[in-house]
Amino acid sequence: TNLSLRAGRLIMLRSARAAAVRDGALAAMMHIPQVRQHVRQGRYRPPARYRRGLLIGASSRRSSVGMLFPQPCVRDYGGHEQRLDDIAGSGWRIVGWGEDPRAALSVHGQRLAAEVLNATFVTLCRPGDRSVMPGASTHVLEDISEMSHRMFRDQPFVVVRPDHYVCANPPRPELDSAIRHIVQRVSSRRSEPVV
Repeated sequence: TNLSLRAGRLIMLRSARAAAVRDGALAAMMHIPQVRQHVRQGRYRPPARYRRGLLIGASSRRSSVGMLFPQPCVRDYGGHEQRLDDIAGSGWRIVGWGEDPRAALSVHGQRLAAEVLNATFVTLCRPGDRSVMPGASTHVLEDISEMSHRMFRDQPFVVVRPDHYVCANPPRPELDSAIRHIVQRVSSRRSEPVV
């Protein structure tokens, strides 16, 4: 919002002289390849990040908690390339990088994730890193550009909310407790009276 307000002030200059200076400066800057690429790719915008709300763990540089999970192009076992959401849906997702999140969850944790959150389990990996086994899950997907890898930081898992923001980025031993905590918070919100 602040970025939009600043851009609006820059665009809506009332002084013809100030507008001419602005136009000249922008035209000159667009001749610099790095600046042109930066502007075209929208890298001038700060990354969207929540610091409060349904988040498990602290939002920090060492964690992807509160950050928007990317929409990578992925490849399934059949070699088909699609966007992650087209395969995994847009509800709760428990995503592992190179690890099946179900293997890190207890039976009770798996049941909570499946029955209460209606979560989809997804394993992402680098192109060529997926083992090829007959009957393997179609939710083991190659992240073609490795766009999502940075979201895992030093941990193997992220829990992604339905709005595509990372709710938790727990280490392997804490995935089960993170799911229980999320279910507890989601369930308590559902039972609150509507005002």
